[in-house]
Amino acid sequence: MTDKLFYDKILIGSSPASMMEAISLSHKGNRVLVIEKNDRIGGAWSTIDLPEGKNFEANCHILLGSKEAYTVMNNFLGWSMEYVRPQPKIWIKGRKFHYNSPLRFIIRFFQNIIRLIRKNKYYGDKNLKINVSGRSLNFSSKKILENSIDEMLNGNIYYPREGTPEMMEKLSEKFKNLGGQLNISERVQNLEVDFEKPVVTIQTTKSKYFSSEAIITNGSEIESIIIGSKRQDINSRSQNSIQIYMFLEDNQAPLISYILLFNHPILHRISEMNKSSLSKAGFGTDKRLFVVQLRNSFVHNMDSSVLPSKVLEALVEADFASSNCKIVSSYLVDYPANYKDEGALDRLSLDSKGRIRVLPVDDLSKTILELYKKNFT
Repeated sequence: MTDKLFYDKILIGSSPASMMEAISLSHKGNRVLVIEKNDRIGGAWSTIDLPEGKNFEANCHILLGSKEAYTVMNNFLGWSMEYVRPQPKIWIKGRKFHYNSPLRFIIRFFQNIIRLIRKNKYYGDKNLKINVSGRSLNFSSKKILENSIDEMLNGNIYYPREGTPEMMEKLSEKFKNLGGQLNISERVQNLEVDFEKPVVTIQTTKSKYFSSEAIITNGSEIESIIIGSKRQDINSRSQNSIQIYMFLEDNQAPLISYILLFNHPILHRISEMNKSSLSKAGFGTDKRLFVVQLRNSFVHNMDSSVLPSKVLEALVEADFASSNCKIVSSYLVDYPANYKDEGALDRLSLDSKGRIRVLPVDDLSKTILELYKKNFT
């Protein structure tokens, strides 16, 4: 082990939450390395390049939070936060409500209770020993209630003017200015904890690194973890974000920004948060880009060639697109040939004795605010 390859903290995955954690650790004087398997940072908040242009939002996202959280994003992180027009909404049986409507929290609360009753493998598992603070904690009834109150009191929803590209550019810049090291296009193969030495060994496709603590973004892809004499194979993360990108023209329906649908057989989430990227790509006002997250039950065993037309029919029927609109082009992303629900970090059961920590990613605004208060005030 050489000093060059030893870092005080190594973070696996570069989600905004992970980058904020890295900034906080660097601010405290730690030597920090962030490893990202893709060619750009962001994790689920990354961007995607399509033939029509570059840096489109890769997923359906909005930023929930209090005015205090939005102020930190604007003033500390340098994100140009703007009021989202129109405001995001939820869809329930054909009716639309503001996203921060109490209805959403009531539904989420009872969904969480059902998961706990069923003892779902992702929720309510209190036996996770690698300090997994992602799904098992953030989906607790208490957490939902606390976040619901904050969001309902705030009411309005804001987002960076330039979207995800602006978010990740500012985070990366701040991290590097603090002396942090960021490695992209490098996949972590395995982690090994040696209890006789206060060190975690991280083997990647390019090198081997050492650290006193490894911090993993919940949902990261790692082949295996070796702790003492025990090995747990992780394989790849479960695929739970099956999306289609649809460029439409002659659509007279109003803009939607972001919609979360409850109990729709096909559509789960719809986003039109790519207005800045569309403008930069030279699209006129008659061209629109829908990013649609589909229900897994609908996509399972479906012929991918018929998906675009089926999705467009669903958009028109739900009044998100006009009946005379046409598909200019469409791209299906992360379409699995044989979808299998295989958990990853959510079900770890080995005790790392504090050497490995899993970072939650479910509530980004809350995470950013808490890290800012803890480390910068």
